[in-house]
Amino acid sequence: MVKRVVTGIVAILLLFIPNILFAHTWVLPISIAICAMLGAFEMVRCTGVHHKLWLTVPLCLMAGAAPICVRLFTWEKMTHGAMAAVLIFVLYMLMMTVFVYGRVSVPDVCTALVLSLYATVGFASIIYLHDFQPGGQYLFILVFVGAWVTDIFAYFVGVLIGRHKLIPRVSPKKTVEGSIGGTVFCIAAFVAFSLIFFGEGASWVQHLFFGIIGLVASVVAQIGDLAISVLKRHYGVKDLGKVFPGHGGIMDRFDSIVAVAAVLAVSFSLLF
Repeated sequence: MVKRVVTGIVAILLLFIPNILFAHTWVLPISIAICAMLGAFEMVRCTGVHHKLWLTVPLCLMAGAAPICVRLFTWEKMTHGAMAAVLIFVLYMLMMTVFVYGRVSVPDVCTALVLSLYATVGFASIIYLHDFQPGGQYLFILVFVGAWVTDIFAYFVGVLIGRHKLIPRVSPKKTVEGSIGGTVFCIAAFVAFSLIFFGEGASWVQHLFFGIIGLVASVVAQIGDLAISVLKRHYGVKDLGKVFPGHGGIMDRFDSIVAVAAVLAVSFSLLF
């Protein structure tokens, strides 16, 4: 527990705060690109096909390029480029399965592709929220608020009053009470965000909207966390990586964040 706390404090001081302060520079997209590459590699590695360089290298490069391209290009060019890149990459994967047929499991290749795309889209969505949404320099912070507030308060509420197991076969320690507590505090955090950044000039409808988004973010954060737990149980691994002592790898720590980022990016793009 001490190791987890120390690692968390160091990560906040050396990584999170500098990226928030210098988000308008290349500090943020480069940091996110590194996280995306490491996250994609961890996802591929858990499937056991990471030693196939023809698969791992392109997947990691695509993951690292995505946040950079979001910062470089306009929305129209980025959308068209992303669709073309995914199509070309899928065709490349299909072609390679022909040449390596019998030596690599086709389901493993497909699983590695889907899992790496999940990490790629999730991390790239953080840059999208910052660069393409009105007030994005503040809105992208909600990604971390939604994930971390839910996680922290779900833990403490679960420890204090948790009695009923949520999904014991997936995560034995999570409770229904903790899940509800994390959701309630996340909603409150999103409403507080709206009150602080928009003030009295905003209508109650806007504050209500942020409360609803907070509800969605909290639910998605918990689903993202549980989904990675299922993945680790399926492949029989305790942690996906060892980047953060006491926390595991990038995707162990950012499992909720990438899920929240993707959903918030879609939600705000449709509503604004």
